[in-house]
Amino acid sequence: MFGPDSRTEGLLREFGVTFQYTNDLTADMLVPNWDNVNLGRQTPKLDAKIEEYARRGEKKSVAPAPIFREVALGLDVLDGLQRMCAELFFLHSTHFSGYIVETDSDIKAAQIRVLANHKLNGAPESPEWTRRQAVAILCLDKGLGVREVANMGDWAWQDVEADKTFLVTGFALRQQGAPELSKGVVLTLAEHMEMKDLEIAPEPIVEFACDLKRGKFTNGQSKEPVKKFFDVSRKANANLRKQLVRNLDTFRADPDTMARLDGRRRTKLTHDINLRRALKHAQTVAQEVLASGEQIPYIEEFYQISNSIRDALKAIEKKSRSKTRKR
Repeated sequence: MFGPDSRTEGLLREFGVTFQYTNDLTADMLVPNWDNVNLGRQTPKLDAKIEEYARRGEKKSVAPAPIFREVALGLDVLDGLQRMCAELFFLHSTHFSGYIVETDSDIKAAQIRVLANHKLNGAPESPEWTRRQAVAILCLDKGLGVREVANMGDWAWQDVEADKTFLVTGFALRQQGAPELSKGVVLTLAEHMEMKDLEIAPEPIVEFACDLKRGKFTNGQSKEPVKKFFDVSRKANANLRKQLVRNLDTFRADPDTMARLDGRRRTKLTHDINLRRALKHAQTVAQEVLASGEQIPYIEEFYQISNSIRDALKAIEKKSRSKTRKR
């Protein structure tokens, strides 16, 4: 069923590995669980594709020989897993042909695993998924540069860079408890956020990300809120967390944000929610001042404000009780 293939040989030369073609391979030479590892696909085995190769094989159609690499446990399948499944599980072949690459580089092996199907125009995966998979494995895992991977996959380096930023920033956000966000929103966050921001003030950033998710902000709709949220000073003496908490409150007080988060058509929240939010914020700021040890001049002014609030709350309570009795 398998035979030599000029495109496969050209690809291996392009990847810079030496290889030999042999037609005396057997199933017992393969590594254990060889049919469950396929980095070039979202699902290792595609039943429809395997059956198609099996039907072709029954008609004596010759398919390109798979690519293998010899490792300690046997022959590792780098490309051609669907063809191998058809050959062994449907056609029950005892011997088969293949290309064995000669390399001690795990990077080269990963390169073949991830890109062979893409480069040889096999049954296609989503182009974006393939590129992102290459970025995850070759850039982030194996340490290759963005332009290197772009050249390997014939992609624009800007697209590879965007995928890398999306994967790195998205992972960092999720580590802190943020939800999974769309690529566009994550890239917008990455444009205005510094990674150290997540170390210094993760809570308001995660809350902001949750609001973007809950409010169903699209990429375009998130641009201006994200820009305003991260409009902060990052000087050594600036309190980043305090600034972001303030910006989060401003974002949540926006009528459009309130309508999105509440899920109701109204321009403002009820008074009790606004009051509770304002008092909670004041409480947070007071605790921050206490923890900082900062001296506050004219503290009497704050007592006057708090006493005025207390008087107003007592009056509200009195009115509320009066209405309850009348009912």
